Amino acid sequence: MPATAPTRWRDLGLHWHCYAWRGTGEDWNDEALRQDPASPLPPTQIRDWLAKPASMVRAVEHTPESAAEWLRGRWMPLTRDALYGDPEGFLTSDYRWALALYDLRSGADIYWTLWTKGPTIHALAVIGTSNACHRP
Repeated sequence: MPATAPTRWRDLGLHWHCYAWRGTGEDWNDEALRQDPASPLPPTQIRDWLAKPASMVRAVEHTPESAAEWLRGRWMPLTRDALYGDPEGFLTSDYRWALALYDLRSGADIYWTLWTKGPTIHALAVIGTSNACHRP
């Protein structure tokens, strides 16, 4: 990674809407409902999170660091029950978090999913949006 942190998020005037959802594979596979903006199911397209009901927003963060911390605080507990992958490897590594922070600073969105025991699927999204979205 470059020695200096990207600042594109500032140039774009971003803050982040953070989303968390959990459900079953049956829920997840309902494409019609996932594409419905009024549905509480995760969307199929990453930017469509912003069209979901405001009640789905779990947090609003104003820096890449706080957005990454929100994501980490929800992701890390899930890794203990992960069905696939290596919870002690890339799922929890510092490198993963450095990449997530770099992406947020660069103006990119994050949308991660993880299957856990149950089986349950979890969707976590951190979506950048203009600071103007909260103005009347």
